[in-house]
Amino acid sequence: MRDIRPFRKISLVLIILFILPAVLYISFETATLSESEEMIREVYRQQLDAVLFSVNQYIEDYIGSWRSRVNARLRTGTVEQADILAELPGVEAVFLWDENMLQIAELSVSGNAARFQQLIADSLRMMEGKVRQLRDYQKAGYQKIQPIIFNKTAAAEHEQLLLLLFTHTDYHDRTVVVGLMLPVRYFIETVIRVKLDELAGDRFKLGVFNRISKRSMLPVQSLTFNEANQTRAIWLLPDYVLGIQLAGDDIENLARERFYRDAIIISIVFILFLLGAWLILRNVQREVHLAQMKSDFVSNVSHELRTPLSLIRMYTETLEMGRIKSDEKRFSYYKIISQETERLSRLINNILNFSRIESGKKTYKMETIDINQVVENILDSYHPHIQKEGFKLEVELDHTLSSVQGDSEAISEALINLVDNALKYSSDNKVITIRTFKCAKGICLQISDRGIGIEEQHIRHIFDKFYRVPTGAIHNTKGSGLGLALVKHIVDAHGGSIDVNSQPGHGTSFNLIFPEAGVSA
Repeated sequence: MRDIRPFRKISLVLIILFILPAVLYISFETATLSESEEMIREVYRQQLDAVLFSVNQYIEDYIGSWRSRVNARLRTGTVEQADILAELPGVEAVFLWDENMLQIAELSVSGNAARFQQLIADSLRMMEGKVRQLRDYQKAGYQKIQPIIFNKTAAAEHEQLLLLLFTHTDYHDRTVVVGLMLPVRYFIETVIRVKLDELAGDRFKLGVFNRISKRSMLPVQSLTFNEANQTRAIWLLPDYVLGIQLAGDDIENLARERFYRDAIIISIVFILFLLGAWLILRNVQREVHLAQMKSDFVSNVSHELRTPLSLIRMYTETLEMGRIKSDEKRFSYYKIISQETERLSRLINNILNFSRIESGKKTYKMETIDINQVVENILDSYHPHIQKEGFKLEVELDHTLSSVQGDSEAISEALINLVDNALKYSSDNKVITIRTFKCAKGICLQISDRGIGIEEQHIRHIFDKFYRVPTGAIHNTKGSGLGLALVKHIVDAHGGSIDVNSQPGHGTSFNLIFPEAGVSA
């Protein structure tokens, strides 16, 4: 079995160095993401609050300018309707009361004031406390405004606004309370809208809505009450609110988009970390596996070299000591030495060829050859060895086949490696079949045995260098792990392919397919 302890140690180090910091970073980013989004929302809330405050402040300043104009007129001691109303655009009536709320004068450009006189009187009695507060504020040096809305309707078409303000000027030795009456809709469309258009620009959408009906009070308004990110009461219009929305998108969508964007970026980073770690682990696993296979290769090759060398040495020493008197026995010993020498040569040739392949120095002498002749030449020299191992050899050659373009020595080497494998991995049913025939892809050289076979999950790895099936009888049989890798390289160099059919316990069949001479692969 392959030792996986080095791989486990390296995997643990990689997890500590790469995956763990990535997980901690992503966990931290995820944990702080909601805090960041709330911070963004708070920044926008403060910005929107500042805009809404600016609108309310503008309204108070605007009414304050009206107060100044009225004060200037009252200081002269005379109040002329044409003069005052000309300086107060939109105001339909001006009422003057003393500090006891007794009417001094009424200036009006319409009949609305007369219709609302009783309502105004009733409201003032009900708001006696508010009036006292206004007087106290005025004595303390503060300028306050008290709004009163009359004729409230759902459509708000005829609502009137009365603004009560104390002046700093005595009028005929009396402190004067001034009431300015104007239509609510006019006030919104002419006074408030100017500031809204100035502030909105391309960044915001601003609107004025009735607090109860949620209806927009501006003639052309794309913003609805439900779309507003925030709403604030209008200080001087208690039944109306200002609404605001970010142009193009709202805060929630911006926060949501940023969250999704950051989540996608974090996910990509995490996936890249995992992919990088996986690639590193895969490469490390491959290197560890390759190192283990190289170690197994050295062990197996050492055993493979030791066996023929031991036999050669033993038989040589026996012959040198002159212990063999029979010529027949002596010839037998020479034959064994020759066979073991050939076996040793094949092993060394495999190693040298593999080294040339790895260094890119392996070359092939391509020429037109008869595949049947290559097989017959190998069998002439190798058949005795096959018989000695107790195998029955079945040969079926199709002599009508076309020639192939190839290196006869390389093809011979591939055939010998496959026959050697058949000899090694066959147990009781010792039959080797070699066939040549025409197939759809070209000329096929088939080497079959009835040995132990290969499990399906290992077939795709058997041509890897140093690879040996890790379990079963195949693993217990010594080998270098280079033979099939060399066969695959030889066939690929000839533009051919290899088909493998195997069933455990029933044998294996290798089909080496070469293109016909003059026919491109």
